[in-house]
Amino acid sequence: MSVFTLFTRAAWRAVFMPLCMTVLVMPEMAGATTTGTQTFKADITTGTCTVPGSQMTQTIDFGNIPRLKTLSGSDTDAETVGVPVVSRNIHFNVTGCPVNISLIGLEVGFTPWSVAHQSWIKNTGSAGGVAMAITDSGGAVMNTGDVLAPDNALQNGAVTIESVVHVYRVVKKGLVTPGGIRGEVTLVLFSA
Repeated sequence: MSVFTLFTRAAWRAVFMPLCMTVLVMPEMAGATTTGTQTFKADITTGTCTVPGSQMTQTIDFGNIPRLKTLSGSDTDAETVGVPVVSRNIHFNVTGCPVNISLIGLEVGFTPWSVAHQSWIKNTGSAGGVAMAITDSGGAVMNTGDVLAPDNALQNGAVTIESVVHVYRVVKKGLVTPGGIRGEVTLVLFSA
């Protein structure tokens, strides 16, 4: 064994090993803290906003739509923004909101028609060339993740959220095929 190896081992044992042990045994010397306090905070509210179950879970029946009715509008509009064929107004009566609530909304979720058309609700039925869409009361088309908001402020813990559901023609006029139309939208009520 060389003198250098002996000196290096001796230096390690004499100088560096005690220093490392001090850092491991006494972490506060290395800048670490050994104790701390976590504080948790929450408020229990007196109630939450609700919507009647019959409004949150419902079937919007558009009935029989004559194929002739799908011929309105231009083909360019149909393939880009959709041409409304039939529409139904829907509403949600929000009640029971605590006084400290200032924001109310219904988050909309659905499977989009395609990557290019995120606002069209995919038709899982057998009819071809049609999709659905949901708009707010002002006509703004909702994408999945968008929020339907009320037009008015809460009054006495209540407000109504208005919306419209549409069946759109999304292909050229002669390409709509008969069959069923099926779509599903998930709604999540939130308040803050």
